[in-house]
Amino acid sequence: MGTTSTEIAGVEICWDADSGSMSFYGIPASTFWLNPSLLRMLTPLRDEMGSDLFSLLIAQSSSLGTDEDYHTIVTVLGETFEEGFLAWGHVVGAAGWGRFELPHFDREACEATVVIRSPWELVMQESVEDPWGCPFLRGKMIGLFNHALGHGCWADERSFEADDGEQVVEISIYASEKTIDDELEGLREELARERARALQDEVARLAEQLQQAQKMEAIGQLTGGIAHDFNNLLTVIHGNLELIGASITDQRATDAMQRARSATRSAATLTRRLLAFSRKQPLSPQSVDLAELVVHMEGLLKRSLTESIQVKTITGPSLWACHVDAAQLEASILNLAINARDAMPLGGTLTIEAANARLNEAHAAEHGIPPGDYVMLAVTDTGSGMAPEVLEQAFEPFFTTKEVGEGSGLGLSMVYGFVNQSNGHIDVRSQVGHGTSFEIYLPRGTFPHEAARPTEADDHLPLGQGERILVVEDSSPVRAVTVVFLERLGYVAVEAATAAEALSLLRGNQGLDDDVNRDVALLLTDVILPGGVSGIELARKIRGSHPELPVLYVSGYAGNEASEGARLDPATNLLAKPFTERQLARRVAALLRRGD
Repeated sequence: MGTTSTEIAGVEICWDADSGSMSFYGIPASTFWLNPSLLRMLTPLRDEMGSDLFSLLIAQSSSLGTDEDYHTIVTVLGETFEEGFLAWGHVVGAAGWGRFELPHFDREACEATVVIRSPWELVMQESVEDPWGCPFLRGKMIGLFNHALGHGCWADERSFEADDGEQVVEISIYASEKTIDDELEGLREELARERARALQDEVARLAEQLQQAQKMEAIGQLTGGIAHDFNNLLTVIHGNLELIGASITDQRATDAMQRARSATRSAATLTRRLLAFSRKQPLSPQSVDLAELVVHMEGLLKRSLTESIQVKTITGPSLWACHVDAAQLEASILNLAINARDAMPLGGTLTIEAANARLNEAHAAEHGIPPGDYVMLAVTDTGSGMAPEVLEQAFEPFFTTKEVGEGSGLGLSMVYGFVNQSNGHIDVRSQVGHGTSFEIYLPRGTFPHEAARPTEADDHLPLGQGERILVVEDSSPVRAVTVVFLERLGYVAVEAATAAEALSLLRGNQGLDDDVNRDVALLLTDVILPGGVSGIELARKIRGSHPELPVLYVSGYAGNEASEGARLDPATNLLAKPFTERQLARRVAALLRRGD
């Protein structure tokens, strides 16, 4: 069968299946047991293998060759086994094994007692935490007395300290059908069963995680699709309300128009939360100074909470930047703070903590993210906490424990989707009566800090000067509103419903003069278009012949194109639906480098 080798806890183990001999670090196991300083090196092996398996392996190793020892005892060292055994004990005792006594030996009853005083196996373990006893001596006694008693036997050991402080081990030997080999095989089988059970548990856990992930993904696909279509409708409704509002003078009609527009803004907020959960919201990631952002939010947080809630902020030294959408991060922190407020109706403490986190492969695997550098943001409250069944559903959209009308159930799902879309991870720990803690891991930024706060726009509305803008939008109502906005702003709009139609227009194939090629100042396109060519792909095709042409992407949601669009600097060129005339004006003007 040959020799096999393995490494456990840094200890190289070789096993000769033919002879049953074992070695550690290339040194025979028996040599280790004769050298206390070497034996201490095996402590990590014992900890890794477990005491039972470790002790049986050592006992098996020491029992090998005891037939030769027995032959020497009864033919060379004494006329009887008892006499020869004591003589043998004197010889090995001189080598440091200890002082051997044989107070009881009864061949007919098949039992014996061996006492060993100052056994080196105990002495050398005085400095070892959690000593493992005397498996070497016990295995040696089992092997010898199997021959001496003429029957299979087993041995138990009892260690104690004599009145004079001397270490003593008493080994009781008795008839038994048990053998070291059988016990080892049984233990190996039990360990194999335990590993199998652990593997089954792990498979079940992973299956449950997969089922949960698939459920969340399915809900995300559904909500994302609904939100996308709803955003197109809201763009049309809000845009036309804005146009109508500009032409009416009756105050009651104006007030009604404002209420209707306010309702569409609320609906837009709802769809943004749905898109956040489904990880399909357009993001503008940048390098954010989290410590600065948290400090900046303190005033907003205190206004959003009650006076009975104390807000504490803790930021670690030399905090890294995180690569994230600053506005969405603010919204997520505010969502978590509002949830904490509702969980502390009688007051309490809200703690916001930020620290650097370097995750190795093991820790990263626990969080389901790649290993590397992250910034950890923890939001912790001292509120009522959540029961386990509530905790399981905490991130599901529309799930809420609040009364009807008091919450949409989308706050935590928005945070969950945003963090995952940002290539991060969110954990939640909660216990009823002991509060809740959310831990968010966000990727470390790789470039210098930029302003974490979006600049507040003033009331100035930049106008065009007749620039030609190519509008590509498959929804005719959305396209119509967009064109009207642009024309009111002083631009000339050229319409296309598909990428193919837009490319055809640029080639002058639709009755337009050849100056269209030169005069188009900006491409405004929906990200998702029919016909198999997305807005991003359309922009790439056009830039092949118009490399300097600026592009403004418009999105109900960016779907799988979101990350691709993000690499095109979405902070500058991505406009989310529904949008207002003012928002459109500022984005177009910024891309045309018109600040007036």
